[in-house]
Amino acid sequence: FEANNGGGTGEGAQQQSGAGCIHDLPILALYSKQWSSRGWGEFRAMVALGRAGLLGSCRNTEGKRNIMDNVRVVTGTYHLEFSDVCSLLPLWLSRGVEQTGNRNPLDTMDEICNTSHQFLVEQGW
Repeated sequence: FEANNGGGTGEGAQQQSGAGCIHDLPILALYSKQWSSRGWGEFRAMVALGRAGLLGSCRNTEGKRNIMDNVRVVTGTYHLEFSDVCSLLPLWLSRGVEQTGNRNPLDTMDEICNTSHQFLVEQGW
């Protein structure tokens, strides 16, 4: 897959026939528990697309197409925990203003990193 940096014919402009579309690439959609339980971010639609095999070209370690594994939920989390803000704020403050779930933000960051890494390994990257 090659990107065309801004179009045109100058340096960096590359054209590749058959490059396909974003659905030809492995896609991992990670949701916080807050967003998945409230249906935000089109969570239900993303799950439906994943189950129908229409969300990316994800494959499992045996090379078979994954059906639901590319839409995942990080349990016990709020959306803001997907940034580093919660790990920078005192825990009592971020919980007090409902920006952090019941888990330690550092544990949440580890799970996000590990899930993303596992996904890339599954896809052969």
